[in-house]
Amino acid sequence: MRLTYSNMLATTALLALAACGGGGGGGGGATNPGTVTPPAPVENVVLTLSPSPALVTQNAGTGTTFTVSIKASSAIPAGVNAAVAAKADLFSNTSLSTVSAQEYEARITTNATLAAGTYNSTIEVKLCTDAASTCRTPLAGSPWLLPVTLTVKKVGNLSALAPVAGLHAWNQAQYDAARTSYIPATFTPSAFSFRWTVDPDSAKLRRFKPVVVADKKVYLVSSMPAGNGAEPDWTLQAVEELTGLDRWRTDMGKRAQTSLPVLGDNRLHLFSSGATGNTYRTYNLGTGQQMSHLPSTVVQTTDYAPPLVSGTTVYGQYGPAGALSKFDSASTTPLWQFTESTRGGWAVSTDGTLIYNFTQGIMLGIEAATGKLAYASPSLLPYSGAPATMAPVLNGTQVFVTESDSRGGALAAFSAATGKLNWQVQASFTSYPALVGSTLYAVNGGKLEARNSANGDPLWTSLALGAVQDEPYTEVLATDNLAFAASQSRVVAVDLATHKVVWEYPAGGSIAISENGILYITHPVNGVVAINLR
Repeated sequence: MRLTYSNMLATTALLALAACGGGGGGGGGATNPGTVTPPAPVENVVLTLSPSPALVTQNAGTGTTFTVSIKASSAIPAGVNAAVAAKADLFSNTSLSTVSAQEYEARITTNATLAAGTYNSTIEVKLCTDAASTCRTPLAGSPWLLPVTLTVKKVGNLSALAPVAGLHAWNQAQYDAARTSYIPATFTPSAFSFRWTVDPDSAKLRRFKPVVVADKKVYLVSSMPAGNGAEPDWTLQAVEELTGLDRWRTDMGKRAQTSLPVLGDNRLHLFSSGATGNTYRTYNLGTGQQMSHLPSTVVQTTDYAPPLVSGTTVYGQYGPAGALSKFDSASTTPLWQFTESTRGGWAVSTDGTLIYNFTQGIMLGIEAATGKLAYASPSLLPYSGAPATMAPVLNGTQVFVTESDSRGGALAAFSAATGKLNWQVQASFTSYPALVGSTLYAVNGGKLEARNSANGDPLWTSLALGAVQDEPYTEVLATDNLAFAASQSRVVAVDLATHKVVWEYPAGGSIAISENGILYITHPVNGVVAINLR
């Protein structure tokens, strides 16, 4: 077998599949020189291309090379030629190589000059009995088409990554099991710079869950509507924190809804539900391969609250009536299930002794070891709104929450041991608090407030954060010198010493900070933005 290559406007790779040798002379044959022997009939061959579709990402200013596996249903006969053709404006080079008698590999390089955006194209794989460059006599079924979506990402300062002393991985919502949203580090706003972005496709249909980040990888869960009332298609993917480029993608199938992911015990954990019931699944962090799957016939009817990971223990919604369930991360057998409440808002925190949940004005304390109810507080009237999506915040002796509905809001503190209400402040709170030492930070009436955690007394109030109509600031992260507040359209940083806004970014959503000092802003529709904080 002989391989030949041709640029063909730098878009076509050729593979000559005719047997080498043949055609020799030698004397004494009885062949009539005026007779032409017809070629032997060619068997039908079917090619399978993978991955299909091919999803390719690159940063603006750089090209990338990706590989397509080509498998034939039978050995390709001698005299048949193969070619891979791609558009010259998107792809700069292609090559073909033989793996075995029925397996081939195409390597395709993208153009480095493409502007940021999403490009949809098709690559052709042809089998021909004449020259593949013209292919006037293709085999039946040829050409085979491979859809390609090429995403070129905007990039900024792709500086080297280095861990920030004292930080750990952002492995779940609100940073830790106590849900403090406190990042023990100091950052300088003048050093902030744009790094990269992960945008949805050109149709703006993908919906993103907030990210988790560990070991220089960013893990994203997103859905794509299927249309006609069908359940969305869900994707789990990992991108490089250094570049924002894809590491791997896993198709999670059709699900009605899914939780945020959490990272624990070197695996990723997800709870999801669809028409056939809900599931608890774990995935390999390096490859995206599913490691375990626990199905249930119970269908989860409410949206999933963020799961909780504490050491090697995972808590999430699974089983009867969306029960709160406890799992050992290496096992798919629930250690216990709490079904005494069907409120559905299982955003929880833990101090290792109790699990804390606050929904519709009631604080629950659940024994972490047994799953038994330790206490249920009287309702924090008049608030009885929708289930909370952010979990209670702990400091060892108290549990802090905010609650709001159409009548107003409150910041409240309960006894961690008994669930007794210690104090509450009624005002227009829109974010859950972040806790730094003995100070609580929360957004009240469009301003950041600092309050004494012991009694709720005010310490200081910032100037207005820059209100956007009907877009309250719903999340707060605090560092040693800054507090970040996020609405759905912007993120601001407030200096804790001067109480002034010292930085802002025109993108909003959920916020997270990795152990390498990267701020992530995840909007359900607009995608993910990475910001260098140093």
